[in-house]
Amino acid sequence: MTNILPYIFPFFFFSMWIFVSKFLPFLGGWRELAIKFPTKEKSKGKIWRWKSIKVGMVYYRSFVNIGVDAGFLFLSVFPPFRVRHPPMKIPLTEIQGMEDKGIIFRYVDLKINGMDTEIRIFNSLANKISEESHYRWRYKKLVITN
Repeated sequence: MTNILPYIFPFFFFSMWIFVSKFLPFLGGWRELAIKFPTKEKSKGKIWRWKSIKVGMVYYRSFVNIGVDAGFLFLSVFPPFRVRHPPMKIPLTEIQGMEDKGIIFRYVDLKINGMDTEIRIFNSLANKISEESHYRWRYKKLVITN
């Protein structure tokens, strides 16, 4: 039995990779967003690579590329993880952002008009998006009172 393990492990690993990659976009909402905001284009503006975001209830840790240009937010997943995760291009006018405080970091929750799926990003990235859009997109800051 142990002699066959090296031969079946790659098949098992590849099967699990495909299964998880196909399941996550349904669970988190990536698929729903990508259907409404599909794109084949790449951002012509600033791109931040290897970023972490949360889409719905699924965390994408350090393998999402985020771009902003001409009033659009671009989201794409690093190619090996792109199964069922097509790139998307969301108009900044469709996105409202609200800052939230986690245990350690501050986040910005992005709500897209007419969609149930929410995207969570670090507020430092939200600041960069706002700056790169020449402040055409802003988010509501968290007001802390004593």
